[in-house]
Amino acid sequence: TLQGTSSFDGSGDFEPIPAGDYTLEIEEVKEQVSKAGNQMLNITFSVIDEGEYKGRKIFEHYVLTEKALWRLKELFIALGKDVDGVVAFDPQELVGEIFIGNVIIEESEGYEPQNRIKKHKKIDSNKIVL
Repeated sequence: TLQGTSSFDGSGDFEPIPAGDYTLEIEEVKEQVSKAGNQMLNITFSVIDEGEYKGRKIFEHYVLTEKALWRLKELFIALGKDVDGVVAFDPQELVGEIFIGNVIIEESEGYEPQNRIKKHKKIDSNKIVL
């Protein structure tokens, strides 16, 4: 019989990071179709702040429906992109973009607690240190 899973769990990498603001970089964008048949973007974000959470991943999906577009629009505004009128874009151009994500821990019945991005915020240009 197996006792505990500590040697299996990738050193706790699936534990959500604490809620708060993190500097996030878009690492990967996949175009997919939701269960309901809607176009969506599955985006992998990586924490780039120095410290123990650097390199941790957050996964979000952005459904491209009228009702849900506000989330993608908020992301675009945080990235400093123009969102007036019809926005045509190549999803792959988002890779490498950086913004501040207000990260929360979401608990859903039947699922492990996971990080979600509650708000996308512009980086204060005075705070960027290269």
